[in-house]
Amino acid sequence: MITLCTTVFNDMPIWRVCVQRILGELKENVSWVIVDALSTDGTQELTNSKAEKRDNMLSFIPQEHLRRGAARNTASILARDRFKADILIHAIDGDVIYRPGFVDLIVKTFIKNGCNPIAGDSFFVISTEDYFKAGGYSPLQAEEDYLFYSMILCKGLRLLSERLNVWEFDFQDNNPVHNLAEMGTNIDKSEPILPFDEEALGKWCRCRKDGNKWIPVESKPLSDIPVVI
Repeated sequence: MITLCTTVFNDMPIWRVCVQRILGELKENVSWVIVDALSTDGTQELTNSKAEKRDNMLSFIPQEHLRRGAARNTASILARDRFKADILIHAIDGDVIYRPGFVDLIVKTFIKNGCNPIAGDSFFVISTEDYFKAGGYSPLQAEEDYLFYSMILCKGLRLLSERLNVWEFDFQDNNPVHNLAEMGTNIDKSEPILPFDEEALGKWCRCRKDGNKWIPVESKPLSDIPVVI
């Protein structure tokens, strides 16, 4: 079993498009664990509405806000215990829109490279056995990836780097970019998405703002969303 591990916190309205893309990747051998750090913008409600209809999707909401590293470790434990995951794909972010087929590409690359951990661009793949052997993510809010990479190396494991360009749009840090590189390559080729404002973002994601929450608006299918804002 391959399990995607995602941590989210107030990632609407991008989260809606991210979810739609990833749902298409959930096959018989692919599951998804989402740990929500107590979102208040509609992220939590959207996740729950999708997870309750699927056996291979789990929404977990802790009683208190978890730092990102702690949330990622929680997702790993849930993936192991709930889905019996053999492979964990981490750092699947809620403000990144992934390309169709990205899970299959990551797994094929992982197996081709001897099932060694791979640090990529907006993904990190590792066997469940190696994850827990290395000690898992530490409860940090920042630099949790780099600390874990060091822990992997200290355990004598081999860590590889493959960009792969599995994402199409990245909205992190309010600096949205469109990835123009071909999926599976290791070149960095992206351009800013302009203009960027809340109204345009809501329209792009087929959502509207209602107080502090984003409400999905069912009009056209998400496949009709234009390439740029």
